[in-house]
Amino acid sequence: MLFEINAHGNPATSRGTFRVTHHLPDGTLFAELDGEVDCLMTGGNTAVTTGVIKRANLPGHPEVNLVGRRVGFTVQDNGRADRVGWSWAVNGFEESAPRCSGPAPFYKIEEGGYVVRGVDL
Repeated sequence: MLFEINAHGNPATSRGTFRVTHHLPDGTLFAELDGEVDCLMTGGNTAVTTGVIKRANLPGHPEVNLVGRRVGFTVQDNGRADRVGWSWAVNGFEESAPRCSGPAPFYKIEEGGYVVRGVDL
């Protein structure tokens, strides 16, 4: 899976975009999602962001309409050992994720990296 998240601001002024591309082990496209960030919160090396899907392509499930649904991401900036979590693995797309919420960053990324910069209160 490829996660591209570009988020700025705070919960009141969040802006940005996200893109997710998921290929199956055989290279077949499983899903592509694009959307706009509607919340960003940071604490230390961790950021939670949510956003609303604006475009979705699920070739294996054309009956599923994800446009307008909110998804959540949590990223942890650990230098060369960054992690990410995503909400739809938990809720199966039945519902939108709540604004400003995301799961624990349960998946270690294989390449690339995240940069989390926040203001400590």
